[in-house]
Amino acid sequence: MKKIIILIGLLSLFGCKKESPIFTNLGFETLCSEMESGFCDWDVSYQYQTEILPVGENANNFLSMNISDGVGFVEQEFEFATTEVEKILSFSVNIKTENLEGKGAGLNLGIYKPDGEPIDFVNMGYADYSFISGNTPWNTYKIETVLPAEAIKVRIGCIAYGKGKAFFDNASVQVMLLKDRKYSQLAEDYITAAIDSIKTHSLRKDSVNFEQLKRKALLIAGDAKVPEDNHLATRFLLRSMEDHHSFFMTANERALWEGNDEVDDDEKTAADILFSKAEKKGNYGYISVPGFHGDDFTLKKAFADTLQRQLEELYASNIDGWIVDLRPNNGGNMHPMIAGLEPLFSSDTLGFLVNIHGEKEAWGRNELFKKENPESFVEVDDPVSFEKQLPLAVLYGSATGSSGEIVIISFIGNYKTQSFGQPSFGLTTGNGEFKMPDGSYLFLASTQMVDRNGKIYSKRVTPDVVIEKDESNPNLEVEKAIEWLNSMTNH
Repeated sequence: MKKIIILIGLLSLFGCKKESPIFTNLGFETLCSEMESGFCDWDVSYQYQTEILPVGENANNFLSMNISDGVGFVEQEFEFATTEVEKILSFSVNIKTENLEGKGAGLNLGIYKPDGEPIDFVNMGYADYSFISGNTPWNTYKIETVLPAEAIKVRIGCIAYGKGKAFFDNASVQVMLLKDRKYSQLAEDYITAAIDSIKTHSLRKDSVNFEQLKRKALLIAGDAKVPEDNHLATRFLLRSMEDHHSFFMTANERALWEGNDEVDDDEKTAADILFSKAEKKGNYGYISVPGFHGDDFTLKKAFADTLQRQLEELYASNIDGWIVDLRPNNGGNMHPMIAGLEPLFSSDTLGFLVNIHGEKEAWGRNELFKKENPESFVEVDDPVSFEKQLPLAVLYGSATGSSGEIVIISFIGNYKTQSFGQPSFGLTTGNGEFKMPDGSYLFLASTQMVDRNGKIYSKRVTPDVVIEKDESNPNLEVEKAIEWLNSMTNH
């Protein structure tokens, strides 16, 4: 990848805020046949079932992605020669879409330390809800981030997922130094409210210099005129907790996460979520459970109902045991997962979330869950129960995180259960929701996960049988699980 070097001193030549000269060909005007994208300085970082090429409109070139149920990603990078000051970097691009289905088109920023270690990745809002799909005219979209002093490399990218067409043109990169910026009363009030919530609830509250952190956040917010002007500073606050689990959600993103009531329930289908997959493997029932992202009631119920129907069909096929595969489970909303897997749990209480005050909230099955958390309880149609409990193997690995780890912990101490794979991702904290004045939410890592036996998990969860990952044999964990199940069932 081509690296563009700039001395940090160049930034000050253009004052506080100025179009940055550090990237080139941002207008997608200069063509280069040797570049896979067709444009000078723009690399194709990833391309699957996507045609990426230059097109012209009224003597103006722009980037086109024609996607056939795939993904396209182009980017370029630069490196600072020195890392002396904190700054805000904004990246905007004009985007147009035609019949684009799926996740859609959007922007990406990657920030790295001198040794190449990632500092942060920024996309189009929480869970990429702000990606562009359907048929849309040319509009300008922007993402931004705070570059810490140690950030030496930045990548900017245009990306599209799904099926259809996406077009990109007239990119812009701006850099704003934080030094000596003035802040408004609105910034003061908003940042104070955010810090008050963090001080009260964050697991990391005793590890942070809040006075210093507030000064930086106010510089980022600057002369905020509307609440949205404080969102970048609030995201900075949460990133500074270094718990890798706290995040920010705007009011609009929260509404999308909860579900769009204007969409007919019958139209909310597999296009909106990933469902579990089930099959028989020899004498055993195998079910792969992905993460579930969102809080829409109809989709939560559909996810849980599907899981239970699949379990019911497998059990009716006269199986001798279970394999629950959580390797692809990257978390999200725990409630539909627990509700769907309920027939496989051998006790009502499956675990606890414990906050910094020592207060704990149980999670579990049946009426216990409904009593402890009635607002999030997912009740399935015709709940399944089995006459006998069967031995059960749980598979997980480094991609299993957050509420996926809650599902892991729910099986610890379960009847005749053994786990296989690699240690989990390590987001073994629960996120509390704290509303901001403008309807946005802080999701703070405010509780720790505890299993039904009282063991606290503060890092990765390690399986009973650790299996070194073998890229040449992705079924190795399944094979080991079947060996164990055979020993438990005398096969």
